[in-house]
Amino acid sequence: MMNWYTKKKRRIQVDKIISHDDLAWDKDIINKSAGIKVEVSETEQRITINATSSRLASIVCGGIFFLAGIIFAYFTYTEAINSLDGKILSIICILFGGVLFIYSLVRPKRLFTFDRLNGTITYPETQANSINSIYFKDSEWVKKYSFAGRFYIGDCLALVQSNEYSTVTLLYNDFYSEWSYLVWFMDKNRPLPPGTIFDSIRKADYNRRKTDGFPPPLYNATILISEDKY
Repeated sequence: MMNWYTKKKRRIQVDKIISHDDLAWDKDIINKSAGIKVEVSETEQRITINATSSRLASIVCGGIFFLAGIIFAYFTYTEAINSLDGKILSIICILFGGVLFIYSLVRPKRLFTFDRLNGTITYPETQANSINSIYFKDSEWVKKYSFAGRFYIGDCLALVQSNEYSTVTLLYNDFYSEWSYLVWFMDKNRPLPPGTIFDSIRKADYNRRKTDGFPPPLYNATILISEDKY
């Protein structure tokens, strides 16, 4: 069973800083990452990340339990396993597998939308099962450790919700380059980050910042970001 540690003492704050060491310059993160949708125009600049865990794994798991329940029920019916335990086990497997299979098909997607021009994040509340929106500058992100039982399986990046002990996970494992990319994207006072997906609006974005008088960056960066080209 997956156990996500959310105790405050295990949290590590992830600063909103663009890092030269973490940003992957040699690849277009946005174009090559699965589960990412980009909406760009002169008036809209949004990145939506699908953070839904794998449906396929849950579907297969549910199917296996359901099939196992059917097999147990068959042997119980034919009296090959003529015991109360066999009947109870078959019922549990059928119910658990069926519920997991159906839920895996109909469960809603967990989408994070980063709106560059409005400076907001829209994300799913884990407890209320609703959609919430906050300003990116006010968001608190933490690095968490994921475990399967007693075994450490990797790190993840999570957003802290209104309840400080409740978080919702966005990125898994090697998330630092993606995080740096998102921070750069969300700083509307800087040029758009690398990526051919943004080339069609670079000039319009430059003119917007020029009209605003090139306001200072919103977040610190340890790399030189030039205005030489849009």
